[in-house]
Amino acid sequence: MHEETITGARAILTEANIPAELDGCPVTEIERYAFKDCTRLERISIPDTVSDIGWGIVQGTPWLDNQTEEFVIAGKGFLLAYTGADATVTIPDTVSTIGGYAFEGCTTLENVVMPDSVQTIDAFAFLNCSRLHQVQFPAHLKTIGEYAFHWCTALEEVQIPDTVTTVGNHGFSYCRSLKSISLPAGLTQISNTLFQGCTSLEELQIPDLSLIHI
Repeated sequence: MHEETITGARAILTEANIPAELDGCPVTEIERYAFKDCTRLERISIPDTVSDIGWGIVQGTPWLDNQTEEFVIAGKGFLLAYTGADATVTIPDTVSTIGGYAFEGCTTLENVVMPDSVQTIDAFAFLNCSRLHQVQFPAHLKTIGEYAFHWCTALEEVQIPDTVTTVGNHGFSYCRSLKSISLPAGLTQISNTLFQGCTSLEELQIPDLSLIHI
């Protein structure tokens, strides 16, 4: 069956009601930055048919600024943003994807616990979380996006579960306190920028190099 994608909107948009179907085809995807800087966007509705939401779709919108819930969740379990200020955050078990920029610049965050329902950590998800020092990854995690933990300067140790097959470029770049990291056996490729600027890195455990492209 053909599937539809929402690609963008005019900057003057004030309300966005994403339909579950267009011309009889399910709407399953919203492209990255689709509503970014829609400075008049006050309302948005995303149906459960949407299973793929791109990075930062509501960045710079009044809709996001006006959210009162700590966890802003849309579609099929996409965490669009965390608006709280707790040091320890346990992500709800209804979340399957931690969206791009969801915790960007959350300088109060020190420890994050992810439920087993989380399979994807999208690009820039924890960008500039400067006090984040502990992350408990879920058992069924598959993907860590590019720049996901970029500039998390307090992060000291990372153990990635073997279910992870993809870690994007600059995934842990400039984590300047990072001393030890264990990469998963399922990983098939390592970017040469993955640990750029990790000046304290002392121990790196990696799987069989014959299976990995660098």
